[in-house]
Amino acid sequence: MTEKKTVRRISGKTRVFGIIADPIGHVMGPTLFNSWFEANNIDAVMVPLHIASEDLSDLWFGLKALRNFGGFLVTIPHKFQAAELCDSLTPMAARIGAVNVVRLTNDGRVEGGMFDDAGFIASLRANNLDPSGKRVMILGAGGAATAIAHGLVDAGVASLTIVNRSLNRAESLAAEIAAAVPSLLLGETIMAAAVADTVGIDLLINTTALGLHPDDPLPIAAESLRPQMAVAEIIMSPRETKLLREASRRGCILHYGQSMLECQFPMLAEFLGVEG
Repeated sequence: MTEKKTVRRISGKTRVFGIIADPIGHVMGPTLFNSWFEANNIDAVMVPLHIASEDLSDLWFGLKALRNFGGFLVTIPHKFQAAELCDSLTPMAARIGAVNVVRLTNDGRVEGGMFDDAGFIASLRANNLDPSGKRVMILGAGGAATAIAHGLVDAGVASLTIVNRSLNRAESLAAEIAAAVPSLLLGETIMAAAVADTVGIDLLINTTALGLHPDDPLPIAAESLRPQMAVAEIIMSPRETKLLREASRRGCILHYGQSMLECQFPMLAEFLGVEG
């Protein structure tokens, strides 16, 4: 006997939210939010919106005109561009220059927020990987990397190395972080590099898109993955990327990407006004 599927009731009163990305197939936000809406009897729905960067401004102003649209999550590759389109930003979003969530206010304005930093740090601590005092390496220098780097510095890491194919971007991010927290005696503890050298690194974090597709190369040489090093992903689907599989084979401690979203979910829900 085939199990009957439950169909979600959506009416003209249903509040609509979205998530924008390119590509879109890997996102987990709709699954998490729609389960939350149903469990808490909230008349709302979140849908994926596949949009290219060159079309984002057109979509942006169209969504502002929708009276029943409450806001959306923002992920690869739109976090910086979306921040520029916002009317106002929360303090962390303004500090970073990127957003991962926006909400539409009653007066028609768009406010952007950033919770990747807090969500990622909370997920590390939930996995007994408190970054305080650790030597950390980030692969990538995009929107998520920027937020996570700021969060790591605030959490008191011993050192932070940013590795990116474009050394200029890695150097720029390192300088941005140092300028944002001038009260800290950073010295040479924030570094930029084009090639990863993991000697002495306690925690390696992949913030690149490498791992979304089965044929993607590793974001770092396999021999750089050292036993007992913690290796973290922010990619949520697939749950176990090629990097995490190789890290497991080499005796590393694994940290899965979905935990970052799960740990920041209460912050996102509160920001969007659907905390239940």
